[in-house]
Amino acid sequence: MCGIIAATVRTGLGDILPSLQGALNKLQHRGPDNVSFWNDNSVFLGHTRLAIVGLDSNSNQPFLFEHLTLIYNGEVFNYIEIREQLRGRGYKFATDSDTEVIIKAFHFFGTDCFNLFNGMWAIVIYDKNSGEVIISRDRFGQKPLFYATNHDRLIFASELQAIVSVQGSKPNYGAIKSFIQEGSFDVGGATFFDQTYEFPISCYMRCKSGQIVDCQRYWHYPEKSRENSAGDDSFHKLLEDAVAIRLRTDVEYCLLLSGGLDSTLVTGITRQLVGAEKRLSAFTFSSKDKDDEVCYAQKAASELRVTLNVCSFPARTEDCLAILKNLVKALGRGHSSPAIISAYLLYKSISERGFKVALDGQGADELFAGYKHYHFHLIWEHLRSGRLSEITSLFVDLTSEGLASIAIMALRNSLPPWARKALRVLYGYESIFDPKRRFEVGAHTIAPSAPVSKSYSAFDRYLHKQHTVGLTNLLYYGDIVAMANSVENRSPFMDHRLVELAFQQGPLAKVRSAGNKAVLRSHPVGKRFADLFNRKKVGFNSPIDRQTRQRMLEKLRESEVLNWPIFSPTKIRGFLNDGRFVTKKYERFLFRLFQVHLWYEIFMADAMTSPEPPPQS
Repeated sequence: MCGIIAATVRTGLGDILPSLQGALNKLQHRGPDNVSFWNDNSVFLGHTRLAIVGLDSNSNQPFLFEHLTLIYNGEVFNYIEIREQLRGRGYKFATDSDTEVIIKAFHFFGTDCFNLFNGMWAIVIYDKNSGEVIISRDRFGQKPLFYATNHDRLIFASELQAIVSVQGSKPNYGAIKSFIQEGSFDVGGATFFDQTYEFPISCYMRCKSGQIVDCQRYWHYPEKSRENSAGDDSFHKLLEDAVAIRLRTDVEYCLLLSGGLDSTLVTGITRQLVGAEKRLSAFTFSSKDKDDEVCYAQKAASELRVTLNVCSFPARTEDCLAILKNLVKALGRGHSSPAIISAYLLYKSISERGFKVALDGQGADELFAGYKHYHFHLIWEHLRSGRLSEITSLFVDLTSEGLASIAIMALRNSLPPWARKALRVLYGYESIFDPKRRFEVGAHTIAPSAPVSKSYSAFDRYLHKQHTVGLTNLLYYGDIVAMANSVENRSPFMDHRLVELAFQQGPLAKVRSAGNKAVLRSHPVGKRFADLFNRKKVGFNSPIDRQTRQRMLEKLRESEVLNWPIFSPTKIRGFLNDGRFVTKKYERFLFRLFQVHLWYEIFMADAMTSPEPPPQS
């Protein structure tokens, strides 16, 4: 995993070349092992490398082969199999890296190679013969990639801070307002920066002379299978292979272990694959509150003979706020949950102990209905199919968990904008926004649409939305917190083969007798630790104490963002002064608003006034 920045221009790089070189410094945390760049008059390719596979300098990027030049961020885990295919077609290889496999796969297959890749990536390839720059992003957005348009030039980078250091930007008030209001970030690829966008997932783009030529989608979620459902063994074998290929690394790796089903499965399968004698290390986070789950992680680690490292939350308010400011800088925006601070500390601990790769359980909840509000939509599915015993089990379970609150959450994620606004009014904070001013988010709709399959039920559509919106946000912050500490995170549940199989199957692969992730629970590791999983699900947590909330309020009261046109100045100042934001009820809203203040301080108030010295190529 690495950091990339690329530019294609019509009239020559000229004055922006030093800025592009300097922008590499802003990505060096993503790749501290090597920094280099390549350019001609119209194309710039810069790369910071975190060496994971093929550690020698011959694998450094930009990587050249014949008329092609490549930079990329990520891993293609099936590179060994693809390399053998290419060898059979006469290609020779001078390195052990997946980088060389990618460029030669593109040389032979063209853009069809993206369908062959099993992994996570943001790829930029310059074809000197055609003058085109081809950019591709992985199927689910595991690797971040952004771009900015400016007349006769396009700039692409792994992080927004690198792009805006080259060309600057203005606030996108529509996107910022949406984040403050809802927390989720479903704004059609827009960012907090005007004229700067997220690159669409599952797509590749052709560019030339600073202009987008076209954009194509190379992968779609599958149609619902009308054949007999796959047995549990099919899922189990796929998951085991997904873990196995993600253990391909030339550096030390570790595991994230919460003691929940997903991470315990990945850890248990890893133990099976590497044998009893291999030393394994795992990391977990302790929130030190009533929802702390460390005891479950310790039980799993002990039985699997894994060394467990426990990290915890910083005690000092200023430490917490300093971490948050660094994360907002790397994100280029805010995140909805304070859990991002805990995740950062977890990866910091991993890095300090010398690991460069960590396997996690991300993606299982959104694939196998890990949360109760996913199950609400199953009621109609079971009614339609006449599964009376499943309806009974489901209703009893949802009622015991609080049917009303589950229904509200399930419906809230599906409500139209007017209904969401009504909920914000009821919650009490809609009045801080100026009702007379409307701001468009300014999405850049270059990618072909990806409609939900007509074969999907309401339950499938709900899972699809969670997988394409909610999970995308989680993957983004997961990448940022890991790469802020120069660690690569790998997620076996994001293997596209597993995703395809899951979406082709009926609901009983996900929920049986009201039990979530049914096909995972039936795995031998799931059965072995079944007693650990029969508990109420607890999300990853970061406690924000009253002192920290009070400090956030103090800074907000003096913030320039209060003068932005999205707010009603009188109302928002009233909210900040009447004491309600110190309460737990408004903790998440305060957290979002404070991150917008930090974003302004980082990117607008002091907007990168001094250029950084470029690295030596």
